[in-house]
Amino acid sequence: MRLKDSGADVLLYFSTPEIHGAGACARSRRRTGRRCSSSRAPTNSVKTVLEPAGFENAQGIMTTQFTKQAGDPAWVNDPEVKEYVEFMKKYVPNDNPGDFVALSGYVIVQGIVQAIKAVWATT
Repeated sequence: MRLKDSGADVLLYFSTPEIHGAGACARSRRRTGRRCSSSRAPTNSVKTVLEPAGFENAQGIMTTQFTKQAGDPAWVNDPEVKEYVEFMKKYVPNDNPGDFVALSGYVIVQGIVQAIKAVWATT
């Protein structure tokens, strides 16, 4: 049965971002005539998922994660995003700062650094 003719009100689509996530919204729109209504991280990545899928196909998406993402015009002047982009340029110049996987690694390492500092402060 074709997805469009199934009568379904909701489509839950679980995938990894680069393999399936980038096209899921576009395919869903073509097949059902409806826009995506929800997403989960890391398929909310602006540069690696939403932009390739087409922003017009991503209107109204709700996501399970909030991050300030490089490449999103809303954060272009944010000090933390600027710090992250500079870090990427200096230490990982061939990687895309707009890639959610890179951002995830950076955020995780920042948490580890804070934990180590807290432990050292108590010793």
